Amino acid sequence: MGWSEEYMGYTNADNPFGDNNLLGTFKWQKALVKKGIEHLSEKELKERNKLIKEENRRELQKVKQLRLEREHENPCVSWSCCRERKRESILKHGQSKKTTFICTRPN
Repeated sequence: MGWSEEYMGYTNADNPFGDNNLLGTFKWQKALVKKGIEHLSEKELKERNKLIKEENRRELQKVKQLRLEREHENPCVSWSCCRERKRESILKHGQSKKTTFICTRPN
């Protein structure tokens, strides 16, 4: 899970941080203790993280799908469309004020 040596430009042996496990995945022991999962093996932790990532990916796909469905139901749900409608409304309002101003101007 850690970054590769070629990406970072450092190795475990040669880095300015003095970290012998720089390219490895960081494991925050206090967080594991807080969650009550510090007893799990490395393999079990990796499997647990994999399941959590997969669940998050599925949830994100579901949210994206719901957003697309809402946009199909009401095409002006997207931000760009709302901005465009607001701009058109402002332009129409400005034009009607000019027209009103010109029409109500005394001779």
